[in-house]
Amino acid sequence: MIRFRRIMDEWSQDKSLGTVLRNSRFLFSSKSATFIFSNIQGLLTPLILGVGEYGVLGIITTYSMNVNRFFSFRMSDLVVKYAGDAIEETNFERASALIKFAILIETITSVLAFITLWLIAPLAPTVMNNPQIISMIYIFSFALLANFSFESFNSVLRILNKFDQIAKINFAQGFVTAILIVILFFLKGNLLQVLLAYLVGKVVYGLSTSFLGFRAVNQALGSQWWKVSIHRLENKSQLIKFAISTNLSQTMNLIFRDSELLLVGYFTSSVYAGYYKLAIALIGPVMLPIDALNSTVFPEINKAILLKKWDSLKYLLRRTSMIAFGWMTLIFVGVALLGRLFFQIYKNGEYLPTLVILLILIGGYFVANIFFWNRDLLLSFHKPDIPLMVMAVIGIIKTGLLFWLVPIYGVQMQAALLSGYLAVTVSVLALMGIIQIKLHEKKMG
Repeated sequence: MIRFRRIMDEWSQDKSLGTVLRNSRFLFSSKSATFIFSNIQGLLTPLILGVGEYGVLGIITTYSMNVNRFFSFRMSDLVVKYAGDAIEETNFERASALIKFAILIETITSVLAFITLWLIAPLAPTVMNNPQIISMIYIFSFALLANFSFESFNSVLRILNKFDQIAKINFAQGFVTAILIVILFFLKGNLLQVLLAYLVGKVVYGLSTSFLGFRAVNQALGSQWWKVSIHRLENKSQLIKFAISTNLSQTMNLIFRDSELLLVGYFTSSVYAGYYKLAIALIGPVMLPIDALNSTVFPEINKAILLKKWDSLKYLLRRTSMIAFGWMTLIFVGVALLGRLFFQIYKNGEYLPTLVILLILIGGYFVANIFFWNRDLLLSFHKPDIPLMVMAVIGIIKTGLLFWLVPIYGVQMQAALLSGYLAVTVSVLALMGIIQIKLHEKKMG
């Protein structure tokens, strides 16, 4: 008891952790509501559609968003890293130019993604023998345009500590989507109507983030910030290299992690895709508290490295990992004990095969969530190439095993391979980040 009290006293005196938890509180308050909304959406949608159509819905949304991810240069990372540094150094002109640069690049890539999706939509039936999905992909593609500057302005809100604004956005998006899904549940809606509900949620999320982010920049940097010339930026080659590296890293995730549902549809059927999508959908709400931590930790990691506060950095990583460990332990035990009962009741057991997939996936996400800061730590050390190389090597091995084993052992093997990929990749990156801390400590003597 005395030791526990001493630990709590130490934690309360940790300024970085205090900032993270204070900002996370805003997000978690909205995430608590979002947790409810996500569960309403995630649990009612399969009841509206049934296993097969639910799998088709997952393939449509995944196919569309993966095209967007392919073109994404992860402007969120660039803004947090470089604009965050500039604001910390009170170089507001550079911060303005960086934010403007990020918005310009993200807008261009969003338009390119939209055009590309329209061009390749006819290829979608090769994943699933259902020509109906082509027109639905065209409809959902407008979500890409609505999120034309989402990453840039979301990161602006983060570096300006406007987490209460992000909380309001999360709440609005979750509320609107959940209400629409509830209405469709009682009206016995169809696949197209559910897809439109998802689209409305995406539009609300993207446009509200851009609006509040733009307003926050005006307040922080002045209403003329957007007139600062991008040509004044120094080290453009470094910015471009960083953006390309994060884009390649995103592409690695796209190939090795975010295309899982498409591969399930390719190797098996829409029914198994439905089981797999429900497992992923149930993991989504579980990730909300970790997402809240992750959104607030990255700026603090970056700040600690900039100021060379190595002890504070290590304490921050250790303590946030302990919080994540406690949360994931609670989730795993809860699903293991109550999961079978839930799925037996849920739609008369129609989705019972989802349980095993869910437990397998939670194993991988357990490790990934404990070290959720792995990639952000390396990015703050200007090491964007390390995550890329690690994900490429482990991902190639995983993909080879996938094409060999999944046709034989099915969707559970695919879940196991994804879990293994997450656990190994994140563990290696976390270790490399810790090594970077030790190397920089030695340089300081």
